[in-house]
Amino acid sequence: MSPALGLGYHLVYHSGNLDVYEADDPSVPSVCPDCGVVLAFDIPQFAQPPAHVELTIRHHPTGEDIEHSVEVHATGTTGRPLLAVRLEARRYAWQVDDLDA
Repeated sequence: MSPALGLGYHLVYHSGNLDVYEADDPSVPSVCPDCGVVLAFDIPQFAQPPAHVELTIRHHPTGEDIEHSVEVHATGTTGRPLLAVRLEARRYAWQVDDLDA
């Protein structure tokens, strides 16, 4: 998954080749690697904090339209699966604050 940097994420940790980002909102933006559309999906709540979360964008052509989904796989510190789910993704809607009309 490619996070839409600057659109709802901020860097919380950097070390060598590892960057850790935190979402600013439960509606998480991401970019489809196949078509470049910026999407949003609602990240699920976890009963316990996951040690690792993997997000995979799926691009599904459906006739004249394209649908997107996000697969979420979360594991705990022992490597035990905490959650595996496929969520609907929608086009990200920008909101501009303090815009003079």
